[in-house]
Amino acid sequence: MANPCMNRFGIILLSVILLAVCPCFAQDETSAEAPSLEKLLPPSVAESLDVNAWGWASYTPAIPHNRENYWDLDLALGVTQRLGSRVAVTGEVHFLDSNGTPYGQLQQAFVTAELFEKSATLLTIGKFNARIGVEPRNAWDRFGGSTSLLFGAEPQDLLGLMVTQPLGSTHITARPFIAANFQGKSNLKGPPSAGLMLDYRPVHELDLTLTSWIGPGIEKRYDEEDAGSATSEDESYDSEVYSSSILENWTGPHLNAESGGTFCFVDAKAVWLATPALTIEGEALLASDGPSAGAFAWGGVLLLANYDITDRARIFARWSFLDDNQGIVTGIEQHRHEISGGAAFQLYPGLELRGEYRHDFSDVTGDLDALSAHITFTY
Repeated sequence: MANPCMNRFGIILLSVILLAVCPCFAQDETSAEAPSLEKLLPPSVAESLDVNAWGWASYTPAIPHNRENYWDLDLALGVTQRLGSRVAVTGEVHFLDSNGTPYGQLQQAFVTAELFEKSATLLTIGKFNARIGVEPRNAWDRFGGSTSLLFGAEPQDLLGLMVTQPLGSTHITARPFIAANFQGKSNLKGPPSAGLMLDYRPVHELDLTLTSWIGPGIEKRYDEEDAGSATSEDESYDSEVYSSSILENWTGPHLNAESGGTFCFVDAKAVWLATPALTIEGEALLASDGPSAGAFAWGGVLLLANYDITDRARIFARWSFLDDNQGIVTGIEQHRHEISGGAAFQLYPGLELRGEYRHDFSDVTGDLDALSAHITFTY
């Protein structure tokens, strides 16, 4: 008998493909741009309103270390309404399904205002993507298939405010911010965190960013949004670690700690366009958490390369390492490595298929392998 979850996944995936492909048939095949929803709006409305839809579906077949096939889905709709020339309001909602556990999420809801036109000073207030690390928040913007070990070890969303200020002709942009907590949730208990992002882009081909963070210690948490990423109590030791640190890492951090004190975090990343076809990215992060100063919590390193073979085909490779000293990130005190690589092909503008092989090895859980297929669309 067919698995009901897999039947449901097949229907959803087919719907995603049809939604993405149908608008593309009406386009000139030589067009390099993805279809746009604004073209469906009246010109008077589209003049001040941006509407975008994105989607991602992933499937990982069963392997010896995992009990069943695993799949996940993320469908999103984003709207930006410009109010005059200096204020914009943005909202972004997501429908997510992690192996048969569906839930909704308001990922972004914020206002951006240009405070001073001459100095290009921007103020952002609300819930918005953090843009920390080399992997963008959403799958359709990333190079690879699965997320690295560092993706769940750094903030993906900020709930608070941020000021964006270019510093004259120095090629440096400063972004001081205040956030409710490290995991971007609406838990407003206790004092807020504060941080600073410094972005240095001397030339178009090179972008360097340093982010610092300080705030109250990480607290143990569990809510409905984590239901899709929680493992059942009867899962084996290897299966639990596999699920939490590989498959369900794509939703962002799900940290687990009960220490008080102060939390400090620093992240450095570099993006280098080595040639028009080759992009190389690197990242390193370090976190301390606990009642004593300098209590090492976790640290990690990442290297990623993407090479465009043609305008439609590319290959990618990545290595990441995580030292989860207190087990806050993965739930297990361990040293973990990940090596992955794959290929992607753009069927039509805005629609891409990806395939990835991944190998993880840990000093606690041993080796794990995964093959996965991904489809992304944006219009």
